[in-house]
Amino acid sequence: MNATTRSAIDGDLIENYVNITDYKTNLNQHQINCGDCAKLFYADTATYEGIVRAIEQGLDNPFMCEDCRLEYDELAYGQR
Repeated sequence: MNATTRSAIDGDLIENYVNITDYKTNLNQHQINCGDCAKLFYADTATYEGIVRAIEQGLDNPFMCEDCRLEYDELAYGQR
């Protein structure tokens, strides 16, 4: 049996996954609003810059919070 640690196996995985929070963290410092309900959230720099680029190119705000996304999915699948 070969004994290795999990960190040795997963050593090349990225630890900081992109996520958006409804509170400010060390990583999530940029304010964004849900494109549907306008609730305030916080995002990391890369996510924030992607949303800003999309808006500057004339697209609607591409960020939708989880509550709005679930409601949208329920309405979309309920009509089928």
